[in-house]
Amino acid sequence: MKPPQFYRESSDHLLADHWLLQVRKIFNALKITEDDLRVSIVACQLFGEANEWWESVLGARRDTGRVARAVNRTNELDVESLTLAEFEELFENQYFPETYREQLREQFEKIEQENMTVSNYAIKFQSLSRSAPELIATKERKCRHFEKGLHPSIKLLLCSQQQKACSIYGAPDHLARRCPQKVGRHSGSTSVRPGQSFIRHHSQFQSTSGQGSRVE
Repeated sequence: MKPPQFYRESSDHLLADHWLLQVRKIFNALKITEDDLRVSIVACQLFGEANEWWESVLGARRDTGRVARAVNRTNELDVESLTLAEFEELFENQYFPETYREQLREQFEKIEQENMTVSNYAIKFQSLSRSAPELIATKERKCRHFEKGLHPSIKLLLCSQQQKACSIYGAPDHLARRCPQKVGRHSGSTSVRPGQSFIRHHSQFQSTSGQGSRVE
């Protein structure tokens, strides 16, 4: 298992964000904690323009280090002491800039289901939420923000079932037991796979949802 390669072949900034997420996931799974090793590994996965950018970063740091040593300043930049957090900051400034992150944050603040299915809305919600973690610092705030963007017809159906939107989006381990309609009975099974929404198992949502409130 190794981090994926990163090429700068697209103007889609989200590709850089997804690459970093995959890198972190692999390091956590393999329990690689040494910064020098982690930075060396990710640097080996940069190709094309991305590799040229990284070489320029290293060159600048080496030049700064030589100047620092010449004047007996030992606390200046050192290539070998670069941490993964520092690499991520440099990488994000280059390929996932703050201006773009602010755009994503604004999108998350105004997110609405519109014509998406609930499951697609949940995927978009999760993706954009990484740009504004302070808006969903607690499970309650996350649920409220999710519910706020749902299509009005879905909100009405949720209210009629006395069911909060967090039962659609919340932690997988509480979906089934909080469903007031006993999901297993309606679906013909006795359990729900982790992450499944109770909406999938309620036929009335399928039949009464209008355009813009599609439910899978």
